[in-house]
Amino acid sequence: MTTYGGYNPYLRKSKDFLSPKQTDSIFTSLKALLATPVKIKGIDVSHWNGTVDWKQVKASGVDFAIIKATEGVSFLDPKWNYNYRSALDHEIVVTPYHFFRDNYKGAPQLDWFMTNTDSYLNSVDGRTIAWADVETDNGSGITARQNRLLGFCSGAVAHGLQSGYYSSKSKWQSLIGNPSWTNEFLQWVASWTSASAPVLPTGWTTEKCKFWQFGIYPTYSWAFPVEGAGTVDVNWFQGTVQELRDLLGYSAPPPVDCCDEVKAEIQRLDAEIRFIKGELGGLNQRAELTEQDIVLLNQDMAQIDRIIAEVRKIFC
Repeated sequence: MTTYGGYNPYLRKSKDFLSPKQTDSIFTSLKALLATPVKIKGIDVSHWNGTVDWKQVKASGVDFAIIKATEGVSFLDPKWNYNYRSALDHEIVVTPYHFFRDNYKGAPQLDWFMTNTDSYLNSVDGRTIAWADVETDNGSGITARQNRLLGFCSGAVAHGLQSGYYSSKSKWQSLIGNPSWTNEFLQWVASWTSASAPVLPTGWTTEKCKFWQFGIYPTYSWAFPVEGAGTVDVNWFQGTVQELRDLLGYSAPPPVDCCDEVKAEIQRLDAEIRFIKGELGGLNQRAELTEQDIVLLNQDMAQIDRIIAEVRKIFC
């Protein structure tokens, strides 16, 4: 069995991820100004980024992070547990990725991924995307590579997760081609460009490709700045934070039960009223109150009962 020390993403060649230059025109500039899509900032990281300061990352305006967890069938990213826990602690939405090695079948790679992300999956109730990072040729033919990638992704779905893959146009075409199941899963494209839209691999669609790695900070001038992560890949999610959470299956938080304290106060008042009424009964029996005193006190108690009833209608 070949053991890898973890694929170094900075070995990637720019030519495989940079998009062709597009001719600027007044027309395209105006279209961009008039119809700028909503998108939110994200990064993807691994142990190659060192110890990420997630507080600084969050302060940089980053809302989501795609974090390396595993690779092949034997490599666990040494920063995985720290990264996902700290990112979640800083209210950054997390999805994990597995670096796909085509010289292993999909099922054992998925088993390795699931075993090492178990705590994370429990912490988010499985509301995530299990990404497969597809960018290297480890010696299998294209048919075997397709079947193994399909095995990983469909296996993740069978476990109740969402799944998808990361690649660029050139990498996807050379490594995977355009299988019939391409759009059964989510897509995360690497298209390093300052253009307003990414270049997608053949067969990919804007419906499935909501994640776009568009450069590296500070390598490319168009990349937004991120503090706390060193040299880091920057990404867009095509949508709002709530739309990302909706995609992951997070339901809207329940409305705050603002009347909990009111209910507790009403219960306290009920107890006090019962006590007072009991005391009144005792006083009455001992003839320590006049008839007029009792009438007035009973009127007060009735008024309190009416007030509490109105409060219940409003708050509960």
